[in-house]
Amino acid sequence: MSNYKNCKSNCKNLVETFLFHGTSTDSSSLITTSNFKKAETDFFGPGIYMTDMLDYAGFYAFNPDEDSSKFENHHRIRKIGETFTIVASQVFYDSLKFENCQDLTDDPIPQEGIRYVKVNAKGRPLSKDQTKENGYNKFIGTEYILPNENQILPLYSITLKRNEYYCLWKDYHFTHETEYTDHAIHAVNIAKQLLGINIYEVGEFEDALEIINRKKYNKVIIISNVGIVDKTKQFIEDIRKILKFDVIILFFTASLNHLDWIKDIPNALFTMNDRFFKEYILNFNETGLNNLKVEIEKEYGKKLNKFNADLSYPLFKKAESEDYNSIDLD
Repeated sequence: MSNYKNCKSNCKNLVETFLFHGTSTDSSSLITTSNFKKAETDFFGPGIYMTDMLDYAGFYAFNPDEDSSKFENHHRIRKIGETFTIVASQVFYDSLKFENCQDLTDDPIPQEGIRYVKVNAKGRPLSKDQTKENGYNKFIGTEYILPNENQILPLYSITLKRNEYYCLWKDYHFTHETEYTDHAIHAVNIAKQLLGINIYEVGEFEDALEIINRKKYNKVIIISNVGIVDKTKQFIEDIRKILKFDVIILFFTASLNHLDWIKDIPNALFTMNDRFFKEYILNFNETGLNNLKVEIEKEYGKKLNKFNADLSYPLFKKAESEDYNSIDLD
């Protein structure tokens, strides 16, 4: 701690941030008590390799009973329910000693500097053009190489698990203070207790689509408020265009009038009742969702459109069959 503070106080153009490092469970304990050790040679020069992406750090996390050679080519896809360990650290560097690296190199980095590189799923550097071209179609990781262990303050280790689904909860009231804000927060807190998986809370359609696009190879449970009807209809089209099938979406609102157009949307569910949130979350399977549709129709006295509880997620299946892919680790 004292070395970190002393070095940071002498840094002229200070930038402080938060980075991750994937490792074994045993090594994480040593790191948090004794700090990192610099790798003398590696892809992008000697230093300590870290990332700002938990999923990318997960490629390097393995347990003592696993063969670490599995991870050398970054083809490792976590199995559902599998856990792994990440060390979270605070780091600093001099902004004038920031290098954007596009090639493999053994060149040293100036003390208190940092090297930054974007890589594909095989750990190879991507040029700016390749990054733009690939977009979210291929995994893009970020690596930061720090030359000095005194630039790093290990804070704690965390154990993560890859779940089968993540939840996207879009609600205007999360980000805009209204009379419904407290209810929205209360509802999502109940969901967190029930789900035990990552919930992404967003207020705007654009933010929701950015997450869907970034995580399109994952399975997702989608809950959304209605908002402006035309924008919501476009939101449905955009999500399904990204995921390439009619993913099931649960819409909620305080007005029964919205059911008049939602009932015409395939694979759309509707609720004005918190009870249906719970049933949707706890019974997210083909039988449970079909039963929920029947309950909703009885509750509101209107038939919903064609409903096929299709949970095949074609992009997820495609990604699972490949050696490397864009699946984030939730």
